[in-house]
Amino acid sequence: MKTVKTLIAVVAGIACSAALANPKTTTVDFSGNAYGWEGMQAANGAGGTKIDDVISPTKALHTTMENQILIFGSKDANFTGNYGTSKSVTISLDVFSEHVNYFNFGETTRPLIVELRDFDTPPPGLNYSSVWYYLGDVDASKPLQHFSVTIADTKSKGLPAGWKGYGAMTEDLQSELPSDRTFKNVLASVDQMVFSTAMPGVVSDFVYFDVALDNITISAVPEPSETMMLGAGLGLLALVARRRKRAA
Repeated sequence: MKTVKTLIAVVAGIACSAALANPKTTTVDFSGNAYGWEGMQAANGAGGTKIDDVISPTKALHTTMENQILIFGSKDANFTGNYGTSKSVTISLDVFSEHVNYFNFGETTRPLIVELRDFDTPPPGLNYSSVWYYLGDVDASKPLQHFSVTIADTKSKGLPAGWKGYGAMTEDLQSELPSDRTFKNVLASVDQMVFSTAMPGVVSDFVYFDVALDNITISAVPEPSETMMLGAGLGLLALVARRRKRAA
């Protein structure tokens, strides 16, 4: 009996560890749980962000306002935590655009980035360090756009192709990671996921935004060793249960 209890405790510990692994595969379609996703509100009260289906076929996170940038973010546990517990992570979303209007000059575009922020060890004078990736341009001439990026190696110390850092500046005033941070250790402590038109180092003019985000998805592939350990533990439990049943 003691052996069985010990085995149950070990398997339960493995299962608990797997359950606590972050991030978790999740899709937010704003028909129910928004998982902490929210957007900016206009300082002057003219426009803001709410969940509706005005420019999208179903409910989405919709912003209308005049501003230089848009920022959408979540600190929900499904999108944050230690990305290193996953072998790879894919982040994707759909963007509906009615207007990105530069006043008398007509429609324009704005860059969209995904940014993974770590608030735990902020550089001097800043709130966080981060890694970010340029997904493409939000373009109202394309009412529906799908963007995605896959982090193939969450334990890479160097920045993978296309990824950049924030928290320090190069001599030519480009953003970079502080010297004591790596891609790996930022991913090990993600406190917030952000989608934004605020590309570090780029200053934008005011435009009128009428943009909605939907189907925000994070797909996390667990480490094979973790899956094998859990499977082996459950298999041992099943074997013990069968033997006990025969003995009875």
